[in-house]
Amino acid sequence: MSWLRIRCFGQLDVTVNGAPLHDLLRSPTLRALLGYFVLHRDHVLTRWQVAGAFWPEVEDAQARRALNTLLWRFRQVGDGCLTPGLHLTRHTVRWSPPPGCWIDVAAFEDLTLWLEEPTLRQAAPEDVLLDLQQAVQLYRGPLLADVEAEWCAAPRAFYHERYVLALEWLVTGYEQIGQPETALVWAHRLVEAEPYQESGHRALVRLNLALNRPAKAQAAYRRYAHLWQEELGLPPADLIRQEEGTASSASSVLNAVQDHLMPLLALSQNRRAPEIEAFGRRVVQAAECLAEEAESAGQWAVARQAYEMAWAVLLHLAPDPECRQRELTLRLRGDRVYDLMACRLAQRENLCRAFRIAQDLNDTAVQSEVCARLCWVAQREGKLNEAVKWAQAALTLAGDERRLRAQALRLLGSSYDLQGQYAAACDYHERALALDEGYPEWQRLDHLNLCSVYTFMGADWSAREHAQVALSLIPERPPSPIRALALGNLANVERALGDYEAAIRHVRQAQAIAEMVGAQELRAWLAGRAAHLYAQMGEIAHARLWATRAWNVSAEAHNLTAQVEVGLVLGYTACLQEDSAAVRHWCEQLEPLQALEGGRRYRAAVLILKAHLHLLEGQHALAEEAVVQALAELERSEEGRRRVACLVLLALIEHGAGYHLAAERHFAEARAALLERANRIPDPMARNRFCTATPLRRFLSAGQFVIADVERVEDGELLVAVGRRVGITRAVEEV
Repeated sequence: MSWLRIRCFGQLDVTVNGAPLHDLLRSPTLRALLGYFVLHRDHVLTRWQVAGAFWPEVEDAQARRALNTLLWRFRQVGDGCLTPGLHLTRHTVRWSPPPGCWIDVAAFEDLTLWLEEPTLRQAAPEDVLLDLQQAVQLYRGPLLADVEAEWCAAPRAFYHERYVLALEWLVTGYEQIGQPETALVWAHRLVEAEPYQESGHRALVRLNLALNRPAKAQAAYRRYAHLWQEELGLPPADLIRQEEGTASSASSVLNAVQDHLMPLLALSQNRRAPEIEAFGRRVVQAAECLAEEAESAGQWAVARQAYEMAWAVLLHLAPDPECRQRELTLRLRGDRVYDLMACRLAQRENLCRAFRIAQDLNDTAVQSEVCARLCWVAQREGKLNEAVKWAQAALTLAGDERRLRAQALRLLGSSYDLQGQYAAACDYHERALALDEGYPEWQRLDHLNLCSVYTFMGADWSAREHAQVALSLIPERPPSPIRALALGNLANVERALGDYEAAIRHVRQAQAIAEMVGAQELRAWLAGRAAHLYAQMGEIAHARLWATRAWNVSAEAHNLTAQVEVGLVLGYTACLQEDSAAVRHWCEQLEPLQALEGGRRYRAAVLILKAHLHLLEGQHALAEEAVVQALAELERSEEGRRRVACLVLLALIEHGAGYHLAAERHFAEARAALLERANRIPDPMARNRFCTATPLRRFLSAGQFVIADVERVEDGELLVAVGRRVGITRAVEEV
């Protein structure tokens, strides 16, 4: 038996019994084909799928002939040493590692499997650290570095992200078990892998300080600051400055002022010297300037401390209208900082204080603005009935002020959107858009909101048009959360339309912006978008990794909507792996969430996940009951996004129970629903891509209804196995 070793990290390297496989390594196309087979090992691939990956611009017949020639050459490599793993039929190709074959990618996946689990917030056990250490040693460089092909881009990014995540856990893991020297080694490697990522540089500063090496800590910080300033023209984040622990930091200055000034201000006004009052006003002005500078540099912690200092001083100054107005202005400005840091409790308390001041000043316009912001906070907390009340109050207080009325209508629309009442949401957003004519900075929000509503309603092309218009209204510079949001929405629509390449590109651009602006909730939402995308593409490992990351961040930010979305992805990927215990776990996690106000829009999806669990456990009657309830929820909310998969699932259950006529009827309804969505797409090429994006859609658009023999229709949208005797083995709905 030959011992075959395949290394895909860095440039492809293949040896047989220790000798290089020269006839393979000399051919770039053969190297690329083996790399493609390694990434899709043990998967049954259609010939057109492989041909399309290698010759996307060539006609189908010509690409098939080129593939046949390439496969013939592949079988001749190394006297046929790769052939035992190659299985060909007229329509399919499958390559499995032959006996005696070791692959670095497979070993890397096994050693980093722990990273996919929903326990990332816990400390890594020592044996896991040893596995991660072996894994990162396998990573010699980017996946298939010598292959330039579009199909390689997504897995290359995935393995790099997994490598970086493993390094992060090695740093924190060895630090937690009291081995800072070892942690420092991995921190250096982390900085080498991701020079612009703050966590690695921060660890270098922190670990050098822990090892009593202040000079090296300062040098590490200076290198990081120089890198950002020279390469990006931006200052480094404030958190790393706090790690450096400089005595002249803004936080230290603010603390010193508070320690000396606040006791003096606590004196009654008739006992204060006039100079104390004047000094307090100067402190407020200085804190305001510091907050502005910190915000412009993205130093949210310092900005928050500066605002809170200014408010505390203003509370002790003479309560004249000027001071009250200034406090109100600063509290409205500080709201943005709380929002970006996802400090919801503090944000709510600050806005309630601002509302009382606006009432005292009899400023109805500001009262309307504050009500609108309180509506936003209630939405983030999943308190949607409260959100509707705040939005209605904002609309009442707006009077004839056009901008404020549009803002209130917009928030009413988004509240009803989150509740799953899409017709009402669409009406409010259209009314807001009409009022915002001539105001592009507000129109872009209206278009983004309409994109969200049309996505759930299944009007994919309309959603795409609104996302593109919104993006065109947002400047590229400076990087902003609203642009990241628009790119994420566009990626979500492109995923639904089957344009996965564009979706991956846009979600990555959005993630880069979110990292730059430091918006925690936005990072969680975008990680969820990436998880949805990879799940529909059938890249389950990618989907689980991104969904786990999104679940942890959204739980820390208390973002209910993001938790439900990523919990669904984790549940559906567990279905694909037939892991009923994991599916049950996620059903239990989602049950209390979807019962809350913020989870209403996902109630049908949770019911469908329960149906999958019942199918895995062989309880077909309970599965049918759950699907019927899900269809009722979809009808009630007028949601069209999940209707196709839901009808197919019901048809499969009936087919397995022997009700073939009913099954055919529901298959026909599913096909009609799919074609109804497709017919809303005016562009023929986009419509064809939509109809052929997944095996399920191809199956339905071809007009087939019942599978006579055991066949598999597989992707991230739906996985079914139906036959004369076996009935249903598993089914997974579109995520």
